[in-house]
Amino acid sequence: MELILEKFKFDEVEEVHSLWSDEPATLYTNFPYLATQEECLQRLAKMKSYYAQRSEHFGPFAVRSKNGKFLGLTGGDAGSSPGEYEIWYFIRREMWGKKVATSAVALLLEMMKRSGRVTSVKAEAVVNNVPSWRFLEKQGFQRANLLPAAHKKNGQAWD
Repeated sequence: MELILEKFKFDEVEEVHSLWSDEPATLYTNFPYLATQEECLQRLAKMKSYYAQRSEHFGPFAVRSKNGKFLGLTGGDAGSSPGEYEIWYFIRREMWGKKVATSAVALLLEMMKRSGRVTSVKAEAVVNNVPSWRFLEKQGFQRANLLPAAHKKNGQAWD
């Protein structure tokens, strides 16, 4: 699928709320389930502050179809050492299985490569999130570490 990555403006509350108000879709992510647009607005303020602290992050980016439809978010967060990054993506559930994540991550990785400042890229997924593991492995990522009970949400903890 042809799409574009557009610098995220942090004021797209309705569009982002469509992601964060989908509780099953947020389960295995670091994004919280947010029932209201007010909660979404507050979370976007925190996210904006986080990204303003370090200019070397890639994104966040709104993932859009060529006609401008909002499909999700993606980005590459700078790590603790120069050149180290962690990518992330969150695609609207109705777009799962339609190569949107594949296209978005490919564009992001290409942008990171062209920058000349990236030496390593990692991604994390919850162990029992099999679709994300399959996706990441198809993108060339390899499983490296297991972090016991590192993902906590809704009173549960997953590796």
